[in-house]
Amino acid sequence: MQKYLPAGPRLAAPLEWEEARERMLVLLAGAGRAMKVQDIAAAIGEDVSDTSKGRRVETTRSRLKRLVKEGRVVEGPTAWFAIAPTRAGEQRQGDTRE
Repeated sequence: MQKYLPAGPRLAAPLEWEEARERMLVLLAGAGRAMKVQDIAAAIGEDVSDTSKGRRVETTRSRLKRLVKEGRVVEGPTAWFAIAPTRAGEQRQGDTRE
């Protein structure tokens, strides 16, 4: 699986849902720990500068909450997100790996 973590300058355009979703899941799975929403937004390439007025961080937060509802991510404490654990033998919906 290709990692989608930009090494250079931040992306100018906001990420589409599918691209952001993939980047967040790869990031959190690789991190092995909970991360702050601001750090997640920066790591996936969203503009978190003062000029963005926090809009991209809030967009990232709402996307992470969507992943929480899907059972892919867990939140706790507030604004800290981690990949959701899976039970042995369990396959997530939409996960094509066996």
